[in-house]
Amino acid sequence: PIISVIGHTDTLGDKDHNLRLSTQRAESVGQLLIENGVVADKIEMSSHGEENLLIKTRDNVSEPKNRRVEIIVR
Repeated sequence: PIISVIGHTDTLGDKDHNLRLSTQRAESVGQLLIENGVVADKIEMSSHGEENLLIKTRDNVSEPKNRRVEIIVR
């Protein structure tokens, strides 16, 4: 794969839910890339849940900047 799509969440809610949510975010963005012509086998999708926060917060803190998808093109 040459494109990594990584989903993230903030720390609001439990870790299992956030991992599922970040996976859904990555898959949604990956699907948009495929619908717009990117070959599926060039995309690697993963999720970090509430790990690797952009803005460090305590547990159960809503932080919109942490709810994101990163796209890395190599």
